[in-house]
Amino acid sequence: MSMSLLVEVTNAAAPLDVTIVKEGAVLGGSPTVAVRDGATTNSYLDWSDLNFKTSGWTLKYAGLVEVERGHYQRLLDLSSIPGIAAGDALIAEFAIADGGHTWTDHDVLLLTNTGGNTDLLRKMITNRFEETPGNPGTITLFDDDSMTPLLSWQIRDAAGGGVVSNVGAPARRTKAT
Repeated sequence: MSMSLLVEVTNAAAPLDVTIVKEGAVLGGSPTVAVRDGATTNSYLDWSDLNFKTSGWTLKYAGLVEVERGHYQRLLDLSSIPGIAAGDALIAEFAIADGGHTWTDHDVLLLTNTGGNTDLLRKMITNRFEETPGNPGTITLFDDDSMTPLLSWQIRDAAGGGVVSNVGAPARRTKAT
């Protein structure tokens, strides 16, 4: 049964799991997994050097380790694979041979980077934030040290003109405590 999994791209170990059962009895055997770049039909991970290739693999089909009772797993270290990024899709293609029959299955791993997004959101809510007058004016969000500018935006008034400072109007926010 195929699945789609949302996987954090910074994970050091994404589990590739397969369970093998035949008519209520666990099959014996040695399942393997090949990992394909989901944007292609022929670019597979070489487990020996963790690069995607279209030919010349040293180890294209890697064995899985039995966890117990027909459950098998291999960990995929995403942080060691060059060039992969959030938004990429990887296809884990599983196979097991038993008595002349071969069973196959696959999982789709959709890579995401939620950690960076939530960290930026936290900084938007809690960090130092300052408005500077000018034409255009700017708003600057500072990093956690309250000194390093992280992001800045140009701002204008409603008519598209410059922004001026007004005594008593909020223009600076300190870091939350």
